Formats: sequence, structure tokens, C-alpha cells
Amino acid sequence: MHRRSASARTEQMRAVGGCSPGPVHGAAPVPAGARMEVAAPAPIWSTGGGQILPLRIETAEHRTVAVIGPSGAPDEALRRWAGRGVPDDAAWSWPGSYVVVAVDPRTVTIWTDLASAVPLYWTRTGSRIAWCTSSRFLAGLSGSEVDVGWLATRLITPGHAGLGGRSAFADVRLLPPGSRIVLSGGRTPSVERIWEAETHSGGGSAPTRRFGEALRRAVEFRVRDAARPSTDLSGGKDSSCLAALAAAALAPHGRAVQAVTLRPAGVRRGGDLDFVPAVAALPGVEHHWTDLTSPDLPYTGLGADILPGLDEPAPGTIGARFFTRHLRRARALGSDLHMTGDGGDSLLSLPIAYLADLVRERRLVRLLRDCHGWAQLYSTSPARLLRAALNAAPATTATAATATAAAIRSVPEGWAFSWYPQTARPSWATPRAVDLAAEHWHRWAATGPAALTATETWWRDLHDVGRTAAADVHLADELCAVSLHNPYLDSAVVHAAAAVLRPTTSPWQYKTALTTGLPGLLPEPVASRRTKGDATADHIHGLRAALPALLDLADGRLAAAGLVDPDALRAALKLAAAGIPFWADRIEPVCAAEAWLASIGDPIHWTVATAAKRGPRR
Repeated sequence: MHRRSASARTEQMRAVGGCSPGPVHGAAPVPAGARMEVAAPAPIWSTGGGQILPLRIETAEHRTVAVIGPSGAPDEALRRWAGRGVPDDAAWSWPGSYVVVAVDPRTVTIWTDLASAVPLYWTRTGSRIAWCTSSRFLAGLSGSEVDVGWLATRLITPGHAGLGGRSAFADVRLLPPGSRIVLSGGRTPSVERIWEAETHSGGGSAPTRRFGEALRRAVEFRVRDAARPSTDLSGGKDSSCLAALAAAALAPHGRAVQAVTLRPAGVRRGGDLDFVPAVAALPGVEHHWTDLTSPDLPYTGLGADILPGLDEPAPGTIGARFFTRHLRRARALGSDLHMTGDGGDSLLSLPIAYLADLVRERRLVRLLRDCHGWAQLYSTSPARLLRAALNAAPATTATAATATAAAIRSVPEGWAFSWYPQTARPSWATPRAVDLAAEHWHRWAATGPAALTATETWWRDLHDVGRTAAADVHLADELCAVSLHNPYLDSAVVHAAAAVLRPTTSPWQYKTALTTGLPGLLPEPVASRRTKGDATADHIHGLRAALPALLDLADGRLAAAGLVDPDALRAALKLAAAGIPFWADRIEPVCAAEAWLASIGDPIHWTVATAAKRGPRR
């Protein structure tokens, strides 16, 4: 797929990378203009500013340790790791979203985070393995183009294109989260998964209290060092918890968190907005309303605005003007760190496929009770859900992924849950797109792990949430110069949440881990909420307003790649703009992908460095 000319900000894009050891005086690949943080033979380099992806380095006699990403690990821990070795739980022992890299004379060892919130990619280059926080950077090194199969999978089954370590660029692979990876020479990375979800233990409320403490530490370590921290405050439980935790940490010191709420112009109440005043009244909260107007609606400007080139479409792409207005408001308030509740929904409940686990465990009373509750929420019958649970219980990754590949080519009868998505092909998808997506699922059926549980499915879904949230972090940095943080995706928070998912996932409860893990934190109206807000109407209004420009995009790069039928897409866009049906044809991934393809730019230029060319250390 063809690229446009590079944007003027390419050289400012933040990235950190390195490669496996080579000859002591051998050349190592580095992006042009990069700073050498650790010298060859196994260099570590960085580009852009350190506002996002901060880099800390400690060196002992035979080992250098680097921590990439916001981390609450003290300097003493880094010195200990450099001197004595890095423990396997290093990436989730402290608050923050970070990875740990240890450079030894013959190997580079990487400990990845649990949510891919700091994704690391790799590619082969000569006799070395190059690694980097950006797949787009490595694509410039390997000469890779966009992986059309990845793109087709993302369009047809959103959220699953990264299965098996696939990235948006051919020949660039994603390192798995929760793993220890050893790089040596040019050999394929040696990967060992080192994290397992802990089972519910300790009795009573102990696991939820541990979760609450992990989230408290995630917020406190961030606001402690920020000069003027800010946060979303939508009125939902996730953002309300962040605002309340930040306020509790700052108020005793005479400080406050800047809480920003966006609302449609002229709207003063309804939905989430009704719950904002209770949190805004807490000591340590300085609250600010921001009115949104028509130019801020989702989809506005997609055919005209050029976004920064990222590793993949960011969640903020569709609402880029909404996204930037929100963050520029925080920036205008003096914010040097802004927190968002993104990730909370995915973190705090298991997928409904946990009903199949109840079948396996013969927990029939809870199975029947929960089927009844979910049937009410999904407007289906308990018997239908029970049959789906019974059918899903014997499934393996191979059988479930094969079923998804078959579903892509057919029209499933009605709705029922499954381990992987089993929705019909979108009306605009071409036979080529369907074939490529089905091939992806057949590959996963052959290579994915055999075991299939609700907790494993939850964790894999969270990988996609964390990785795409990282794209939003870069989008915020590039468009607004704001340091965006997602505490719900911290590894320590994920680790603690895994232990409370089974007892707290239920159609009869809503994010009870927040209220039981942080008792007394939230005002009663917010703590007792059992529903969340819905932004569907805003999306429909935005689609309607932007429809002429979106219709022009139908003949864009996706159509040129043979993935989209332009006439069918135009028809689907018109139906979506009318609200009939909005989600069925998955319009959002198409529009986001089209905007992303327009933003990629020319390949990143690389050069070589040796030990003699090492730059200044920061």
C-alpha cells in the first residue's frame, strides 16, 4: 500500500529501541537522529522527548538495566536489578505501565508489561534482532509495508488482529505481554510466559482490597510528582474513581486535581452528567465544564485533517477533534499529566463466555442464575444462553477460531456468545478481505494455545485495549503535547484485578471491585450506579454531519487494496447515519483505518552507529 509524504513532526515521534548484541566494534542500526542511550554492542536509543515513555537507566559492572514507561520503581530497585539481576515479577511489582530491559554481554532480556500498554515489537536485521516501542519505526528498518491481512482482520473482527503477535506491518512482530524474552544474535527471540492469573484466595474481601490498593498506588505515584495533574470526569465509575483517588492524595497537601467534563453545548443534565456534581464537590477537586459544539462531533474532519503517523489506528481517531478539544482544555489549565479511565470496562469484568467455565466446573446454580440475568440485559432467552454455554464448554482455541473463520463467510442465526466473535461479514467487505481474515483465524487455530478459559480470553482482549491505548498516548502527545496516562492498564492493577474477576463478574453487579476495593471513596450516588453512559447518539449525529466527506472516503486506500466495496460502503454509511443499523456494519473501523492509512507517511530512515559514535546520556 502506498504512503504519503512524511509529516513535519516525524522526527519528534517518541520511540525507544535497541538490538541484540553484535560484535564489540560492529555497526548497529539506529534511526537517523536518534540519541544513543546505551552504547554498542547492544545499543539502546531514543527519539523525541521524554514526556511520554520516560527512560531510566542504571549500569553495574556487567549489566545495564533500562525501564521504559512511567514507573514507580525507585532508583534503588533499578540499582539492585543491575547488580543482582532482574526478578521475573519486576514489570508488575510497582505502579506504572512499563517494561524492563537488561543488557548483558551476550544477550538482551526483556520483561514485558501485562497489558501491552508499552508494546514492544521486533524484526530481524542481518545478524541481529532489532526491538522498538514502535512498529512503524521497525517497518522503516525492514522495508515492510502495511500487512493487508492484519488490516482485513481488524476491519472484519475488530480487536483480534494482533493475535499471534501480528502487527500492522509485515515482518514486524509484537512481543507477547507478561513474558520474559531473550534476544541473542540474530536468532528468533526466546519467549517464556512468566505471568499467570492468581486464583481467588485469601478469603473475604482481601483480593478486592488488594485491587483497590493497586489502583490507589497507580494514581498516587502519578499525581505525586506532577506539577498540575488533571483527569477525565465523565460521571462514570472509572473516571470518578481516578478523580476521587487523586483528590484524596492531593488535598492533604493543599493541592487539587483538575477534573474536566465534556458535555454537548446546551446540555446540563442527563446520563453520566447527573453524577458529576457529587464527585466535583469532593475536597481536592477543581472541576471544569467544557462545552462541545458541532465541529467536535465524532467523524468530523476525517477527510481533511492529517493525523500524526502512528503504529495503528488509535481509538481517538474517529473523534480526533473531540479528543484534541478535551486534552487542549486540560493543557490550558496547566496540566502536565492527564489521566483517563480508558481500560476500566475491559479490566473489571470477564467476557460473558465465563458461563462456559461454569458449565465445566458444574456450578449449575450460578450458571442458571446468571443466564437469567444476562438474558434480561441482552433481550434474549435464558435457554438460548444456556445452550450457548453448553456448546462453548468443550471448545478449544482450535475449534473456536475455526468457527469464527466459518462465521466470517456466513450469516449466523441471531445473537449468542462465543469465545471469539462470530458475526456475519460486513456488507462492504470484499471476498479478498473475507479470505484474508479467515486465513488469520485459521492460523490462530493452528498456533494458539490449546486452553481456552474466560480469564485467558479476558487477558487477550486486554492486550488489544492496552496496545491501542498506547496509540492514543502518542496521539495526545503529538496533537496536544499532553502526557496521557491510563492507570487501569498498569500491570500491578491488571495483576490484582485478575484475582477478583470471577466473584465480581455478574449481571447483578456493576464494577463492584471499585466499591468494595475502595470503600467509602465514591459518593453514594456514583458508588451505587449499575449502568454506564451511551455515546451512540453522538456518533450518529457526527456521522450524519460528516456524511458527504465520508462518502468520498469510500473510494480511498481500502478500496484500492481490494478490501472494501465502495458502493456497498456508501450504502452502509447512509444507513448508519440514519441510525439503521448503526453497529451492524462496523463503520467505525473502516473510517479509522482510512484516516490512519493517510497518515503513515514515508518510511523512517535508519543509519548505523558504533561504540565510538555514542551520544550524550540523558
